[in-house]
Amino acid sequence: MRKAMISIAVSAVAAAGVAAGAVAAEVKLPKNLSWTAYGTTSSGYAQSVGLGNMLKAKYGTEVRIIPGKNDVSRMLPLKAGQAELCACGIAAYFSGEGVLMFADEKWGPQPLRNLFNNNGRHGTISAAIADDVGVKSLQDLKGKRVAWVKGSPALQTNMTSILAFAGLTWEDVVKVEVPGYGQSMQAILDGQADVAMGSSISSIYNQIAASPRGLFVPNFP
Repeated sequence: MRKAMISIAVSAVAAAGVAAGAVAAEVKLPKNLSWTAYGTTSSGYAQSVGLGNMLKAKYGTEVRIIPGKNDVSRMLPLKAGQAELCACGIAAYFSGEGVLMFADEKWGPQPLRNLFNNNGRHGTISAAIADDVGVKSLQDLKGKRVAWVKGSPALQTNMTSILAFAGLTWEDVVKVEVPGYGQSMQAILDGQADVAMGSSISSIYNQIAASPRGLFVPNFP
């Protein structure tokens, strides 16, 4: 039943992407849709709200955005049949393949379908680094306090890769465990962490940049 429900929902929303010549009357969407995204300060949440407003204006579909603090909390409503869509990144692949923390018979592999991709974000997935800690290159991350978002293998893997790029591991930094993406960024603002992983077009990046700590985003040669 759950697999059928997800399949129908995806097919219904996919109708919104028909050729430009189609008119609204030809597209029939559900009256209500629910999808998950990161918290309210994330770019994924803002984009989901924008898409929801478009669906409401053009097709009368009410979209309920369910904010989640990590990969698990975004994927769980899909698994439980409480949401049809997830504004997810690589976490969807991890869940569909049943790898990393989804390598469990209760979790994966999940019958997920890729509905659409965001190719025009005009931003980047990178580390947000407090400017007041003196980091000028990725090698300078050694000894710094780096946020580890529990329940989020996507953010964990990306941050691990950045450390590896600099020839570092988690043994070379101070791991600061936080429960969610928003909390990882807030930890920088609160002086509890120096580095966190995220999207450079998230509003929280602007908050960090405007804070007394300032913001540094590293270059990758």
